Amino acid sequence: MLNGSEERIRTDSHGVGKERKMMIVTTRPKTDRQWETFLAEAVKTLQGQPLVRITLDAVQAVDCSALLKGKTPAPTKGDWDANPRTLLTVLTYCYATGVYNPGDIEDSIQEDQSVSYLAARTFPEAAVLRRFRREHRTLIREVLVRVFERISVVMSLNLDPLRLEPEQWAEEFARADLPPEIRVQFARLAEERILLALLWDGPAMRD
Repeated sequence: MLNGSEERIRTDSHGVGKERKMMIVTTRPKTDRQWETFLAEAVKTLQGQPLVRITLDAVQAVDCSALLKGKTPAPTKGDWDANPRTLLTVLTYCYATGVYNPGDIEDSIQEDQSVSYLAARTFPEAAVLRRFRREHRTLIREVLVRVFERISVVMSLNLDPLRLEPEQWAEEFARADLPPEIRVQFARLAEERILLALLWDGPAMRD
């Protein structure tokens, strides 16, 4: 079981002065299912601007040089020619928050302020999102792992991710002292989320 206490922290997530309940972790999860429960609860606390910042920092920490050599081609003439880093960021954030259906992600870009911000005033269609995920599954998994690591650090040390600069993460990782095997567990959890996204492909496999 997960043990912890709660306290309120102030954050400027979509507006100065909002309060969030921060779960202080007193017992570290061990099994994959305990980590899944922990991450689900943590995402509820961090969803919005804090998780946006964590996602952006995680993408920045990954080598995207090969990805950025070109753009994912649009599936049909006239469709949006997608920026690959934008797609990577949007999909990572949505998978972290439990949104897997490409159609729902497409809607979220229009309706969810955080996803819209990450999409940077662009509007990729579901077919583009599916193609990107199929072509860059390994990279998405790696970024998800880094998001999970950062969530774990933030929650265990009671940090505000909005006040952390990208270069500060290494110091905070050292303070959190995450066990080496945690990346393997997080990789399994990340792969599970990608598999959930795959379940939505169905008839769209030829997109």
